[in-house]
Amino acid sequence: MKRGDSLDAIRRRYHVEADLLQRINQIRDPRMLKAGRRIKIPKVDFSILVNISDNSLTLFNQGKFFKKYRVRTGRTSGLTPTGQFKIQDKLKNPPWEDPATGKIYRPGSPENELGTRWLKFDRPGLGIHGTIHPDSIGQYASRGCVGMLKDDVEELYDLVPRGTVVTVVGERPKADYGSTESTSETQHP
Repeated sequence: MKRGDSLDAIRRRYHVEADLLQRINQIRDPRMLKAGRRIKIPKVDFSILVNISDNSLTLFNQGKFFKKYRVRTGRTSGLTPTGQFKIQDKLKNPPWEDPATGKIYRPGSPENELGTRWLKFDRPGLGIHGTIHPDSIGQYASRGCVGMLKDDVEELYDLVPRGTVVTVVGERPKADYGSTESTSETQHP
C-alpha cells in the first residue's frame, strides 16, 4: 500500500470487491491499514450460473469453475425467470417490505425474508438473497428470487462485484409441478 491509499481506492483501481480484499488479506479493520503493507490482489472475473433444474448456483472465475452452492428458486414453473441479468446493486442487512401486507421489516428482524444480504438484479424485484427458512434450500419455494443459506450468500456477496453477469437456465422438473411448497419468500421491493 502507498501512503494515502485506502481499501476503497485499491478496490476501484483493480476492480475487486473491498470485502474480498479484506477476506483474502485477513484485514479486520480497513481503517487501521498502514502504508507499506503488502496487499494481495486476486485476478477475478466472476460470473454466476443459476440452474433451476437442480436448484444450484455455480460461481465461475475467468470462465472456470470456482464454487457451487445449493439454492432455492420459484415455487411455480416460470416464477424464477431464465435469461441473463447483471448484479445492479448490493446491500448488507437490507430492509424488506412484505408485498402482501406492505409491512416493512427492519434489518435483523427475525421476519425479514431477505436475511443479511441482497444482490439486486437489473430486473425489478429479482435478485439473490439469504433466507430465514434454511430448510427451503434445494426446494422450489420462492416467489422468484434465488435464496441461499446465510453463510453462502455472505460469502458470495463478498466475492462478486456489481456488474457480475448472472445467467439463469433450466426449468422445474415436470414431476414437481404438482408440488405445493408452503415455505414463503418474497421479492425485494
